[in-house]
Amino acid sequence: MAERGYLLELPDAEGEDLIRGRMAVQVPVPQPVSAPPPAAPPVQAPVSAPPQTAAGPVPAEPGTASAAEPAAAAGQEMEQPKPADPKQAWVDYAVSQGADLSAVADVTKQQLMQAYGGRL
Repeated sequence: MAERGYLLELPDAEGEDLIRGRMAVQVPVPQPVSAPPPAAPPVQAPVSAPPQTAAGPVPAEPGTASAAEPAAAAGQEMEQPKPADPKQAWVDYAVSQGADLSAVADVTKQQLMQAYGGRL
């Protein structure tokens, strides 16, 4: 004989068949105790981040130093980027070497690598 005291959740039609066959009895289902709603998360001030695009950071206005050019802005010598580095790294390097940002932004990565010492 099966043990007694187990609760089974069944589709209504199957449960009714078991009750009719006196293999089961219907019991009231206990309702779960509802917990108070969670407290709203604290509101934080928005963080200002440099503008981004899918291609990388948005170039700064001419005549201003961008966050992507820290070594150029500080007057330090930048290390030459690797050939696998993105074009923006080569643009930053060219600007640190004295090139005009508007002039180097329009050339290809390959042209920047040829002009500033990358292998090709």
